[in-house]
Amino acid sequence: MSLAVCLLLLTWSSSVSSGDCHFFQNLFCPVCGSKNPNNNVIDVSEPTNPSTFASLTTLELKAIRAYVQNDPNIKVSKPENATIVTSYLFSADLLLPPKADVLKFLDKNGRQPTRRARVVVFRGDKQPPVVEEYVCSPLPNISKCELLQLSSRKNPVNFNFRPGVELELQAALPLIYQLDQKLGPILLESFGERFTNCTQGRDCLTISKAPVGSGVLQDSSQRKTWLQAEYFLDYYQLHPLGFAVLFESTGSDASQWFISKVWYGDKLFNSVDEFIESYNNGSVTKVKLTKPINDKNLFSSMYRRGPEQPRYPQRPPTLVEPDGKRYSIKNDKVTYLDWTFNYHMSSRNGPAIYDVKFRGERIVYELAVSEIAVIYSGYMPFGNTANYVDSATGMGVSAKGLVPGADCPDTATLVSSVFLSEKKSEPDVYKTSICIFENNKGDPLRRHMSYNLDSGSFYGGMLDSNLVFRTALAVTNYDYIVDFVFHQNGVLEVQTLSAGYVVSVYYATAERPYGFQVYKNLLGNVHHHLFHFKVDLDIQGTSNRYKTLDLKEELRSPTAFPGKPYSQVKIVPTLKRTENEALLKYNFDEPKYHIVYNEARKNKLGEDKAYRLHVQGISKLLLREGVANENTFSWSRYQIVATTQKDGEISSSSPYGMYDSLEPTTNFTTFYSDNESIVDKDLVFWVALGNYHIPSSEDIPTTTTAGHKLSFALSPFNYFEQDPSMGSRDAIVIEHINPLLPPLGVTVDRHGNSRDQCLLPKPRLEEDLTQDPDRDLRSRNL
Repeated sequence: MSLAVCLLLLTWSSSVSSGDCHFFQNLFCPVCGSKNPNNNVIDVSEPTNPSTFASLTTLELKAIRAYVQNDPNIKVSKPENATIVTSYLFSADLLLPPKADVLKFLDKNGRQPTRRARVVVFRGDKQPPVVEEYVCSPLPNISKCELLQLSSRKNPVNFNFRPGVELELQAALPLIYQLDQKLGPILLESFGERFTNCTQGRDCLTISKAPVGSGVLQDSSQRKTWLQAEYFLDYYQLHPLGFAVLFESTGSDASQWFISKVWYGDKLFNSVDEFIESYNNGSVTKVKLTKPINDKNLFSSMYRRGPEQPRYPQRPPTLVEPDGKRYSIKNDKVTYLDWTFNYHMSSRNGPAIYDVKFRGERIVYELAVSEIAVIYSGYMPFGNTANYVDSATGMGVSAKGLVPGADCPDTATLVSSVFLSEKKSEPDVYKTSICIFENNKGDPLRRHMSYNLDSGSFYGGMLDSNLVFRTALAVTNYDYIVDFVFHQNGVLEVQTLSAGYVVSVYYATAERPYGFQVYKNLLGNVHHHLFHFKVDLDIQGTSNRYKTLDLKEELRSPTAFPGKPYSQVKIVPTLKRTENEALLKYNFDEPKYHIVYNEARKNKLGEDKAYRLHVQGISKLLLREGVANENTFSWSRYQIVATTQKDGEISSSSPYGMYDSLEPTTNFTTFYSDNESIVDKDLVFWVALGNYHIPSSEDIPTTTTAGHKLSFALSPFNYFEQDPSMGSRDAIVIEHINPLLPPLGVTVDRHGNSRDQCLLPKPRLEEDLTQDPDRDLRSRNL
């Protein structure tokens, strides 16, 4: 480098402020996050010694498969040999030890409890066939697998209640082939395609499934599912054809399965032959549809179309971590400022967090998704009975493919999950199942501006920087984003966002009471989204009470003006003594706070150290109690239910819920029907969220998250001496240099945080996917 250039650089660098980045920024500016003053560490590798709460590891899953394949009583087939008539391994998840044992280990230096797995096996090899759930332990060196006995669920389970799996579809292929042989000419004439004899990979018709619950049939001895025909396009559920068949798959003998009914256009036929006869004799109105062109202008695709915005490419705002990550991750445990928690991913129920502490004190023992459901309505049989519980499909195994820069900020830490594979012996690894990031939406957490000397003339406030633990559950057509949000003031927030494609049916006049035509020949059915969460609170220990602070009108004279009419609000505390007293159906005329506390623990002012449960996103289930499939969703009858903690009540629902509505495998009403005392007990709160969705044309191609947020929060209530965020360095305080001489100006206090600039790291999505194409779309695992 020449002397002149060196002198130029030296002169320039001395003329700019320390920490500024200008023309020669690459020489003088560090990359954002290259230095971390608090030495936070990110290690998302699979733990070799998993904690009590950690998800099953690759080693443990391999051990489970090996054991049940070799156990002479279980005899699970290898994946390549599995059929509907063999013993088939469906799922495996961690089964938590008894809570008392866990707390003894965590709080009293006891021995770590044995890790166990809950293993679900389809016993198509038995007569009659059943579904069996086993508990296998100890992990990873398993010595026994025994039938699981839980107070909250039946075991074994009726084989007709089994969730749908690929093996069932494979077993049904001969039946579909026979159907196509009979109906192929009609399908070609009506839709231009059929189910078989395709010339290309995507020019066959495909199907969507809608289960018919046993509560609808009033018969548990049958298994029926509506199969709706659709064009194989992106996305197929927006291309229904007005053709469906009722598939009967009772038992495990596929040779006895059959098609019992046909729906075509807007008419039901009681057999395939009856439909063929009616079609050929002209007594049915024939449908004539042409498959849309599959290009980037297809209305149901995700390609950009419409007026460009902005006019020229211009990147959106982005999150920056100037001093690196302010959280650490190690052994499935997160530490963020005053918060610590363990995370977990269940194959059936999805995300959960455990042993949640703020400033070293446990607030929550367990916070978990218990169930997500969606209930459709309609005239056509497919939409009429399309009631889904997502644990059947599997919420954890549906959590894959989070995309930085779209689903999460580019700064997010991506965390993998591992599950049993349906197709191969080796476990499946979903590399982007979870993302963890510190977020800042630009909202103040707290603030006040005082404008004049009389009131102090100062400003104090801070943005709401918080940690987000996020999963996106892409359960077939719908995508549910579930966030656990940790705020600096001790508030833990749970929120859900709904996106994805709506289930739709072919438009007909009879469907008008159930939706609107959102595209040509396409009706979006009204449906009800429901979410259920398990919240095991431990406020200052496990001896807790639940009370409501009821807000009542008080008619009385003003204190200073006797005899004058006056109306105001007063607080009336109400202790909930039994489980039945604690059942909440929201009444707008009876506002209240929901408070959980330990009667023996007070703050310095003598008030109960408590947390408040605040639900935003309540929804009323309109289905008549006990009719058809309503029993499956009995957990949504109340917005809040408080029960005593029982190790056997692991979840409010089960993966059999789409078929077992006549005889629920897990009947949530039994959790509170014994009406136990809940005073000074270890309490679990069950929180239901929901919203009705009437699709409109703006839901094409997909529903957007804006306007579809539901949430509840756990907030400290007289728990701390003051707002815990007062200790945060994120705050900004502005005050006069001399309050008596305002013209001298003001000072800004950032509590030691630097204003130095740094270089924004380049997003690496393209490079990462070039290196690993399977990370998000799982290109080579389809």
